[in-house]
Formats: sequence, structure tokens, C-alpha cells
Amino acid sequence: MGRRKTGGWYLGKPDKRNGNYPVRFTHQGIERNLSTRKATRAEAQVEAARIYAEVVSGRQRVTARNFRPLAELMGEWLARIEDVVADDTFDSDVVRCQTHLLPYFKHVADITKLSIEDYTLARLKKVLRGTVRKERGTLLRFVKWAAGRGEMESVKFPQMPPKAPGKAAIDRPLIQVYDYQVEAIIAALPERTPRGHKPIKTKMRVHWESGIREVGMQRLRCPEHYYPGKPSKSLTVTKEIDKENVGRELRLTDETCVRLDARCAEIGEGLIFGKFDYLKPLRKAARKVADQVGLSERACKYIDARDFRHAAATDGADKSQQVSGITYMLGHKSAATTARYIDPGKRAADRLFEDRFPVTESVTEATGDQLQIISPKDLPADAKGFEPPTSASGGRPSSIEIAVFSDEFIETGWSKSVRFGATKPRFGAPCPKLASRPRT
Repeated sequence: MGRRKTGGWYLGKPDKRNGNYPVRFTHQGIERNLSTRKATRAEAQVEAARIYAEVVSGRQRVTARNFRPLAELMGEWLARIEDVVADDTFDSDVVRCQTHLLPYFKHVADITKLSIEDYTLARLKKVLRGTVRKERGTLLRFVKWAAGRGEMESVKFPQMPPKAPGKAAIDRPLIQVYDYQVEAIIAALPERTPRGHKPIKTKMRVHWESGIREVGMQRLRCPEHYYPGKPSKSLTVTKEIDKENVGRELRLTDETCVRLDARCAEIGEGLIFGKFDYLKPLRKAARKVADQVGLSERACKYIDARDFRHAAATDGADKSQQVSGITYMLGHKSAATTARYIDPGKRAADRLFEDRFPVTESVTEATGDQLQIISPKDLPADAKGFEPPTSASGGRPSSIEIAVFSDEFIETGWSKSVRFGATKPRFGAPCPKLASRPRT
């Protein structure tokens, strides 16, 4: 049977050992003979076309040596770094290798500069830029390790596309809850979950008071991180259980300490909470109090422990203004990260307005065509209508006290230097010019 060429390549005779068809073609002046790993001719033709396109485009490297299977190499690399990196970093590397890298790069020869660029663009259509950067970081560390051992050739990584934000894998809206809403949800929670009888009320109260991440909450152990009867009444977050490897000690209320003491007495030593499904009871409790505290249906549908963490940061900023303390509580290394956790809201704006413009007893009213000031004190004016710059209470004038200028004072131009909220003169007599002007 003669050779039949198709698009620069052709299928050779099946291998006598396994029956797989090889694909043959010439690339860069060298005759290539690669196995399609397909025993049927139709499947072999499809695979041969793919191999030819990958090799010609540079997305697959062709070498004379046979590399070890990619899955075997990645498994060996993960086994070597297990005791070197943090537990959460190792778990993330395992998930990235199994879920994304191995299904895309099926062979060691598939890891090239162009294939990494294609992988980056494909992932940016599904996840955010930060997620793709982490996956590329895992692949880069593996390639450096394998190339250093001579298991594969070194690969130059392409840069990330500029200004490519990516796409959120989960379109989860931001849920903003306030302190009174969080307290109402916690009060409506059952002591334990229906399945597994886990202490969900204690867990969510620790979330609210400490702002600890969910992954750290799952790793809390007794007595390593909470010692029953500890005088300081605090929770110790060690570097080993924290996502950012930030150790810190967080104070708790007496009620929460009593709950944790009872939980530790129940389990003795080991995980205090562990991992369990808390979302269904939490969202059910949110729906119970939705009408009372003003929770929307969207908030009841999507609320989780991350919203408690954001609410703790926002509540701390509203009540204390201690940004450095909030940064410490959340386990951030930079205050810029903390600023993203503090959610802006109308209640914070109302408090800002009250701090800037405190309400006093002075009330301004417009009666007829003249502007008068009603004050609890009767402050007589001098002959020209000028009074000393004092407030109605005898101290600094409040922000809402308004001066009514006399005719002579307006002509001098002094009114240009009077600022709202600052010390300003007061006049007992209404201004003739103001009374004669049309009201707008």
C-alpha cells in the first residue's frame, strides 16, 4: 500500500506491538515520526492533523528523547514540595495541577511558550486575572524544577496580556450587612446544625467578633489555638492556619469564650469546628429576620462567612477609626488591602455628616419677607446691629447658625470672608436690602 499524503503529513503503517498509527511529516528539514496513540484509522487521522498543526505552529516541542508522563512528573514534584510550602499553598497547587494544568498540557512536550500563551488567554475568558497568575505561578515552579532535573527543556514564559482583567468564575454579588443585621442573624441561628449537630451559632459568633477567614476557622484546634479558661480571653491564630501566614491574637467577648469553653470540654482535643455545611442554616436564619432588619432577598440568598468578615471590618471602621487595628484583626499585610474590605454605606455617610455638622438648639426660619433667627437666648445687638462672635450656647457658633447681615456690613464686603461653620458675626436687625430683594 502506497503512502498517502494529506496536508503535509501522512499516516504510516500501524505499530505491530500496539496497533497505533504513526504520523510522519518533515519539519525544519527533519523527518518526524510520532505516534498518534490511536488504533483506528479515522481517529488516527484526526489526531495526526492536530499533532502536525501543534508542531508546525510551535505549540508542541519535538525532541528525539522520550520524556516521562506529565502526570508522573507533577506527582513527584508535589510530593517533594509537600513538606516545604504551607498547607494551603500545597492544597492549591494540587487542585491547579489536577483540575487545570494536566487536562490542558497532556504531555511534557506540550509545555511551550505558545501553548502557555494560549492557556493564559483561554483561562482569562473564564476566571479573573489574579487566578490565572496563580495558576501560571504553579506551572512556572514545576517547569523550573523539572528543567533543573533534566526531565524537560527550559521554557521561557510569556508575559500576561496587559489590561486583561479576566472574568469572575462565580458571579457573586457583594452583600453589605451592618452590625444590627449580623446580630439578628446570629440570634436566629439554631445552636447546632440539623445534620451533624455542629455548633453553628458559636462558629458564626467567632466569625463576627474575630473576622477570621473561613479556611482558618476550619483549622482551629483545641488547645493549640484556644485554651479553655485562658485569662486573656483570646483566640490565637498561628501562621500555619492563616492564609497569609500572619500570626495574631484576637480578643473575644465573655459570651463567646463561654461557648468555646463548652465546645472544648465536649471535644477534648482536636478541631473545634472543622469543615461542615453552614450556608443553609445561615441563609435560613437570614430569611427569618429579613423583614425585621431590612435584608433583601439577594442578601438572604448569597450571604456567607465572607460577608461577616467584611461586616466586621466595616463595623470597626465606623466605631473606632482604627485602621491599623482592623488590618491586624483581618490578618492583612497592607492597609491598602484593608481599605477594600471596608464597604461604603449610607449609615457611614450619615455619621460623617453628624460629626461634621452637629445639631444644636438653634433653628432658622423664614417668616414673611424677612429672615429671622430663633435662639433660646435673647442676645441684644448694639446700635449697628453687630454682636460678638458667640454661639447661642455661649461657646463656639454651631454650623447651622446663620448671620443676617446689616446694610452697612454688606457694603464693606466683609461677607466674602465669612465661611460656613466658622466664627461669624450675628445681627439682631433684619437687613433692608435682603427684605427688598425678590426671593428665589
